[in-house]
Amino acid sequence: MLAAYHARWADGDILDIQSEVEHLEEVFRSMQAVRPNERDLLIIGDFNLRPPDLENALGRPIDTIGTGSTLNSNGAITDNLYDHLVIADLASTSERIGPATVLDVRSVAADPRTFFRTVSDHLPILARFRVEVDDD
Repeated sequence: MLAAYHARWADGDILDIQSEVEHLEEVFRSMQAVRPNERDLLIIGDFNLRPPDLENALGRPIDTIGTGSTLNSNGAITDNLYDHLVIADLASTSERIGPATVLDVRSVAADPRTFFRTVSDHLPILARFRVEVDDD
């Protein structure tokens, strides 16, 4: 089961953002309550936190790969890796193939600045999974 999430920016106040993100454990519990037999519980999105700060808030490892997932107004990649995949239980989601990875797709626009202005100030992340019979 997959949920999308976007943390509020909170003027970059890490503690404030972490306070909001900590509630995602409740989201995982709600997801489990709706589908009790489902073990693959995933939340993907813009957490507005770098991996160590997100790990601190959630108490679980974050292994997104990339130097940054946000862009500055010129379309250059920053060192802010804010977009992640969070998995409720890594052992239960063995279908995952490696960590989520930031994709530099700015070339779909005429130039990086145009990408920033017309597409997004974030780059997407790619998460890969093996397709097998349903395990849940």
